[in-house]
Amino acid sequence: MKIELHCHSTASDGSLSPLELIEEAKLKGIDILALTDHDTTGGLPLAKKLGRELGIQVIPGIELSTRFNNENIHILGYFKGDSYLSLEFQAFLKELQEYRIYRGRKIIEKLKTHFNIALDYDQIRLKVPGVLGRPHIAKALIENNYAVSFDEVFSKFIGKDSPAYVPNKYVSIEEGIAILKRFNALVVLAHPILIKKNSYKDIALKGFDGIEAYYSSHSLKATEEYILFAEEHKLLVCGGSDFHGLKDSNHGYLGEISPPELYIRNFMEALKK
Repeated sequence: MKIELHCHSTASDGSLSPLELIEEAKLKGIDILALTDHDTTGGLPLAKKLGRELGIQVIPGIELSTRFNNENIHILGYFKGDSYLSLEFQAFLKELQEYRIYRGRKIIEKLKTHFNIALDYDQIRLKVPGVLGRPHIAKALIENNYAVSFDEVFSKFIGKDSPAYVPNKYVSIEEGIAILKRFNALVVLAHPILIKKNSYKDIALKGFDGIEAYYSSHSLKATEEYILFAEEHKLLVCGGSDFHGLKDSNHGYLGEISPPELYIRNFMEALKK
C-alpha cells in the first residue's frame, strides 16, 4: 500500500490543480492521498470526486499555520468525515485567507517602496486559482525579470530579512489544535526538522495525535529519532513528501515518502475512530 499524507495543489501554493494532482497520484501508484493545502480546504471537492473515479482514497486534510514562542509551527489536520465543511470552520479559514489578500497587497506595496519594483496585484491574482501566497509573487518577479530563481527572490526581496517582508497571520498552536479537534480531525506535527527555536518534543506533547517522522528532508538518523519519540509517547508515526509541484526542488516528490505499512495501518485505524 502506498500513501501520501502531505501535498499541495493550486488551491494554496502548489503548481498542480487538484485534478492534476490526483492524476499524478494515479500514475505513481498511490492508493491513499491526503490533500493538505495551506489554510484552505477549497481543493477537496474536485480531488475527492476524481479520486473516487480513479480508485484513490482521498483523505480531507489541511496544513494549518500556527505560531508558538516566536516560531512558525505547521499542523497537519486529517478530517475523519466531512466536518470541515462546517460553516463555522469555513468562516475561520476565510478570515485567514482574507489576511493573505491583505498581506499580498502589502508585500507588493513594499516592493515598490523599497526596491522600486512595480507589480500589479490584480494581474497576479488572476493567475492564481487558489490562495495567493509569496510563491506567486516570487513567480511574478521572475517573469518580470527581477530575479532568475525562487532562491534569489526570497533572499533578496521577500524573505524574512527583507524590508518588503510582511509576516503571515497565525493562530496560536493551542487554538489550532483545538479547532481542528473540534471539527473531528487527527492533528499531526508537520516536519519537525524545521523547528529550530523550540523543542519539537515539547511541542509534540501539546495535544498532537502524531508526528511527521518521515519527511523529504529528514535524515535516516532524524527519522529514527522521531519514530522512537512517537512510540515512547504513543503518537502516530506519519509521513509525506510535502509535494508542491513537478519543478519544485525545495520539497519532496509526490509519493516518494510512504511510511511502512504498520504505521499506515495505525493511522488509518485512528482515522476511523
